[in-house]
Amino acid sequence: MPGKASPSPKREQEYRSRSSRAGLTFPVSRIHRYLRRAYPKQRIGSTAPIYLAAALEYLIAELVEIAGTQCRDAGRRLIKPRHIRLAISSDQELSDLIGKAVIKEGGVQPHIESALLPKKKKTTSQDTDSTTQAGSKGKKAIKTPKQTAPKTRKSSEKKPTVVEVEDDDEDYSLQVI
Repeated sequence: MPGKASPSPKREQEYRSRSSRAGLTFPVSRIHRYLRRAYPKQRIGSTAPIYLAAALEYLIAELVEIAGTQCRDAGRRLIKPRHIRLAISSDQELSDLIGKAVIKEGGVQPHIESALLPKKKKTTSQDTDSTTQAGSKGKKAIKTPKQTAPKTRKSSEKKPTVVEVEDDDEDYSLQVI
């Protein structure tokens, strides 16, 4: 029929979202809408929300991967805010980006000041003498206990003073150092 127009090929195609066309999970149209609301007087290109959605998707994938590892190490099956906090603090790049963020119920980063840790003992030549030398036949070295003399009080140290106070009902002794 000469008077009838043929249907356009564009209408026959199925609708595909911008997220699916870009191969992303994050919603490109929603991010575009948020950008337009945040910057109403500025022009926003058509590729800006796609790029931003891809960057956000990558960051979240990294964060969830590390948080899942933290969760598995803790013997849990569900990622909690604490695992997200530990994931952020364990990764240098994420820590630089969002390290100062406060995560509700995320806790604090585990850290003990080095001054509060017990001091490590230095090994002396006596410690090495107390072990027997292992032969080349694969025998293990056996450590023998050291003989130490009982500690004696130096003359410069003060002896504790004991003061006895008598009361009508009971006797009390008080040690003053």
